[in-house]
Amino acid sequence: HNDVKRKYAQQYERKYVMRKLKVLLERVQWLAQERRDSMVMQDPSLDTIRDAYVSDLIEEEFVDVMEDEKIQAMLQDLDIEVFNLAGMFYAFDGNVNGRVTLQELAEGIMKLRGSPQKSDVIGCWVSTRSLHEKFDQLKLLMQVQGKAKRKGGELVRRNTVF
Repeated sequence: HNDVKRKYAQQYERKYVMRKLKVLLERVQWLAQERRDSMVMQDPSLDTIRDAYVSDLIEEEFVDVMEDEKIQAMLQDLDIEVFNLAGMFYAFDGNVNGRVTLQELAEGIMKLRGSPQKSDVIGCWVSTRSLHEKFDQLKLLMQVQGKAKRKGGELVRRNTVF
């Protein structure tokens, strides 16, 4: 009996989250377009930005959009705390191209939902440790190659007759 209730609760929550996320993304897109249209009205030479990357946000657009009261309320409904909007931009910009797509925004929002778990912290720690080990290996390899080049250069100078 409790398993059935839990299953329906999960299905309801999934549908609720998907509806909220869809409304949020539509609002983000609308706000971004309104902002671009306003910029073009002020400076018609910017007309090329109106249609370019309609679903992509640069940092300034992202921060403006996220400051919207309705967006803030929807994020709270999705159990997402927003403290540092500029920092959020870099968290969402997965491919580090200076733009956040609606896809990246949706994926980031889903990852940010709820409270951090121990597994989240441990996962970050393990990834950081692995990256550190790879960096140490690269550093060692570069040092070995640098020494080999210096030795090779010394041998060439010694064998060269002027």
